[in-house]
Amino acid sequence: MKKIIILINVFLGVAYSASFTEDLNTANALYEQNKQEEAKNYYIKASKNGSAEAHFKLAYQYITNKEESIYHYSEAAKLGHPEALDYALEALFFRGNDLVLANPRKALEVYNNVKKNNSKITIYNEENYIKILKMASEVPLLDGEEFIKRYQLEKDEGFSDDSYYIWKLAEKASRGERFKNPSSELVLQLIIKGGSVPAEVKSAVSDYYNIWKNGKEIVEFDICNYVTSTYGMSMCAARQEKRENDKIEKKLSSILTDLKLNNKELLYSSYDITSQYLKTKVWNEEGHDGSGYAVWAIGSLLKQKNKYLEFMKKIANGFVPECKGSLAENDILLNKRYGEIKEKLKKTPLRGMHMSITEEDFEKVQRLWIPYRDTNAKLYASISKQKEINFWKNYFTIQRMKAYDLLEILIEDYK
Repeated sequence: MKKIIILINVFLGVAYSASFTEDLNTANALYEQNKQEEAKNYYIKASKNGSAEAHFKLAYQYITNKEESIYHYSEAAKLGHPEALDYALEALFFRGNDLVLANPRKALEVYNNVKKNNSKITIYNEENYIKILKMASEVPLLDGEEFIKRYQLEKDEGFSDDSYYIWKLAEKASRGERFKNPSSELVLQLIIKGGSVPAEVKSAVSDYYNIWKNGKEIVEFDICNYVTSTYGMSMCAARQEKRENDKIEKKLSSILTDLKLNNKELLYSSYDITSQYLKTKVWNEEGHDGSGYAVWAIGSLLKQKNKYLEFMKKIANGFVPECKGSLAENDILLNKRYGEIKEKLKKTPLRGMHMSITEEDFEKVQRLWIPYRDTNAKLYASISKQKEINFWKNYFTIQRMKAYDLLEILIEDYK
């Protein structure tokens, strides 16, 4: 009897396959001829007759809304498409990032259905990722539509175009802001709904699941503890920059008081010009690159700003740096080296994933360096026991040539 049932299923499977094969072949041929819309009609017909490949291509090759994409990937996975399961789980959970459609329970249901029919279909790092999916499925599912309506979220900046918008809501909930009676459960629900990078989802859900499961009080959720994406790191670097700039503003006020400066305008003008120069140098001359380029660039900028303020206090307390050579000698050397570097960059600009250093970039930094040198030479002469402005111009000229050293090393490295 068992053999008869198997034979019947095989027969039905062959017949089922035959019913969509012609439409699928026609669709593929039309698609290759750049007749995408005509091809789509045949993919739809083939999908309705049980073609896993047709379902997959409707989601993968055509611009569809999220709901349609989830449907086609899920159906393709259930019908045995080897890649579709991964896409379905990402759309439903690991990259869901949707208050309405992200649904770990549905994702787990699709996974179990697929594995029941074909255990050979696998996903990357399956054991760990399914463990997280099961954790998320335990949590009561947030009614996204009702939540959006209750808090009028559609009016928010970033509601439709900020990939970390939902996680930012989770941050607010964890701080007791905006939402009525926030709880660790709400924070976790928002983390689950807002995931957009699988590695980030895995870490964040795991951490906050344990808080929720153990019935602990709300613990503050910080996106920047979990980000791995380039955009996420850039966002967190910008947050860090804002926090550090607030501290620097307080340091400026403190320096103004400690040094008993009569010329408040000179201090703030010097700092503004310095900030502009350093920012331009960081982005146009230092060559920060790679996935963490923004983090490294902003880190360098903040380090240099703080070093600038610390040095200001140091010279006010009596320190005078040693300067080898005269201003006239060093100015000639600076101009000579400037011309040489310009010529190198003109012949071979430096280009990376996220950065470029061209002759024009180098000129832009140099133009800002001149008012940076002159204004700070005047400021330093007013707060130091060394009162000669030309001494300080010479000091800044020597420091600029040290920056040239680093740039020339970078140029050689890129060769």
